[in-house]
Amino acid sequence: MNGDLPQITIHLSRLGKPERSYTEGLVDDDGIRLKTFSIVPEAVSLRMSERFQGQGRISQHHRIYSVCKYHFYGEFFSIVEYRDETNKVLGYYCDIVTPLQRNGGEYLLTDLILDLWITPDHRYLELDRDEFTSAIAEGLISAELQTQASRTMERIKSEIAKRIFPGGYLGKNTWGGGGGFFSGSDIFALRGNHTTSVK
Repeated sequence: MNGDLPQITIHLSRLGKPERSYTEGLVDDDGIRLKTFSIVPEAVSLRMSERFQGQGRISQHHRIYSVCKYHFYGEFFSIVEYRDETNKVLGYYCDIVTPLQRNGGEYLLTDLILDLWITPDHRYLELDRDEFTSAIAEGLISAELQTQASRTMERIKSEIAKRIFPGGYLGKNTWGGGGGFFSGSDIFALRGNHTTSVK
C-alpha cells in the first residue's frame, strides 16, 4: 500500500459553531462512499486516547493509532473506525450528518449533532441528545433535518441489533476487528502518512 495517499479536504459545518476542516488521505471515492485513512500523530494519539479512556470508550491499555473514515453520498451518517497499532478495532464513532457533497476537490458535510459510540462487540452509547434538543429549541436545525436525524438514529440502533451496522457499510471482514480494507502490513507501510482527522 502506497504510503503517500492523495490528500483531500473535508469541510464540516456545525450548527451554531465554527466550521471545521480536515485534511485526510484518500483511499477511494466510488460515488457512493468516500473512504479516507490517517495515521494519528503521537501527540494527538495520546490526547485522544486519554480522552476516550476517561470516557470509558477504550480500555486503559489501548491507544488509538489509525483512523479510517467512511462518508456516504446517500446516507445521513458517517462512520469513523479507530484501530490500535496492531490493527485491532477499538470502536466506531457514528456521526449523524447530511449526505456528503463534493465541490471540485473538496468535500462538504453538515453535522446534525447526534452521535453514537459503538464497541466491537455491538454495544452502543448514544451521545449528544441534550445538545440536539438545545439546537432545536434555539432554532438551529430545521424540522425536516430534525426528523431525518432522529429517524436515522433509530434506524442505526435497529441495524446494530441485527448486526448490520456498521459492518454492512464498511465492506467485507471489517466488523469485529478483522482486516477491513487495510491489512496489518498495509497500515505499517503507511506509517509515514501523518495527516490526521480527529473527532
